[in-house]
Amino acid sequence: MNLNGKFYKKRIDSNEYTLEQKECIEESIQVLEGLKNEPLMMLGKIQSGKTKTFIGTIALGFDNGYDLAVVLTKGTNALSQQTLSRMKYEFKGEHVRIFDIMSMPNNLSLFELKQKMIIIIKKEKNNLTRFKDFIETYPLKSNKKCMIIDDEADFASVGFEKKNEAFDIRRIAADINEIRGTLDECRFIQVTATPYSLYLQPETFQLGVDIYPIKPAHTVLVPSGKGYIGGDYYFNHEENPLAQYLFEEIDQKEFEILKNSDRRVFKEEEVLTHKK
Repeated sequence: MNLNGKFYKKRIDSNEYTLEQKECIEESIQVLEGLKNEPLMMLGKIQSGKTKTFIGTIALGFDNGYDLAVVLTKGTNALSQQTLSRMKYEFKGEHVRIFDIMSMPNNLSLFELKQKMIIIIKKEKNNLTRFKDFIETYPLKSNKKCMIIDDEADFASVGFEKKNEAFDIRRIAADINEIRGTLDECRFIQVTATPYSLYLQPETFQLGVDIYPIKPAHTVLVPSGKGYIGGDYYFNHEENPLAQYLFEEIDQKEFEILKNSDRRVFKEEEVLTHKK
């Protein structure tokens, strides 16, 4: 494994990652090479730096033969744009083409297609359909080594429903499954803080169509980093007695003001001074 490529080394030289984070990133790429259709899970606590860690995984992947990173986000415009902006900032000046799938140009040149590429896709039918069309339009099936990073992997990526006494996979999960099967050189990474629905999946499915594995074959733990405050701190008052003072109840009247835009009761410009 190449640890001195231009994408990863730049981040190491800047001391952007702790030793624990580097170990997590390097283990992820090493394990991916031994996996085929089985997912790798990156498991980390809420707000613990999972995005930063999988960005480092993309960088190291680019130094080790990967050409395309597909990032699946929750189906909201705000999160999709946030992820897009973060990627553009993190890979600024590094000759990486970064797109939201819904705003991709229709006439990418051969030069652009040869560059490393990151595509942000909401877990929503139009986004996923657009990406499937993109795969068909350009020769990406066999000449791009790809990693799909399913952010919040427990959300929309797995689901089944009963139809006429038989079970079928739900639309979004089916589209993701189809994409995984379309790209020849493709590895699948699940990123989540709530892995339970994924760990409880069966090893194989008997649904009449090819369902690629959903249960992770290997898990890497994303380190939380120094100064992280999460559930362990908030709710363990025996070890952290000061945590009880962090909670401050919000008056019901404040919620009522947020629900109703009534300037007779409250004006936004008075948010820092009004008694309510």
